[in-house]
Amino acid sequence: MRHSNEAHRVVVESGREHNPDIVTLQSIPGIGLMTSTGLVAVIGNPNTFRNGRQMANWLGITPRERSSGNTRHLGRITHQGNVYLRTLLIHGARSVLAVAQRVCRYTRCA
Repeated sequence: MRHSNEAHRVVVESGREHNPDIVTLQSIPGIGLMTSTGLVAVIGNPNTFRNGRQMANWLGITPRERSSGNTRHLGRITHQGNVYLRTLLIHGARSVLAVAQRVCRYTRCA
C-alpha cells in the first residue's frame, strides 16, 4: 500500500508542474494537492460552468429549494454529483474555519 501511495504522489507532483490550474487552485485556503488535482481531473475546463453557483450545484453542495410565491424554503444539500470532490471541499472548508477560530481565540476578532 505504501508503494502505491508514493507512486501516486510522484504522478500528482509531475502533473502539478505541467498544469498551472493545479497551482492556481492551491493558492486558495483549504484547497491542497488532492483537492486541486481532483478538481482538475473531474471538471477539466472550468469554463464549463457560467459561475461558481452552477459548479456548486453540479457538485451537490447547494441546498434544495422549495419556493411558493414570497415564501422560500431551503432544505438540506442535494448530495448529487461527485461524492469524493464534495468530501474534499467540505473538509478543506472545515479546516479553514478551524484555523480562523484558533486565530480569533488569541487575537481580537470583530
